[in-house]
Amino acid sequence: VITRMLRYFQSEGLVKLSRGKITILDSKRLETLQRS
Repeated sequence: VITRMLRYFQSEGLVKLSRGKITILDSKRLETLQRS
């Protein structure tokens, strides 16, 4: 489930995934998702 959500976030341009690393690209939008 976690991997699926991370891949979704990556497809939306919210995060960048690389081996052993997650880079947040759009923290404002992630915070908005958290509140909804």
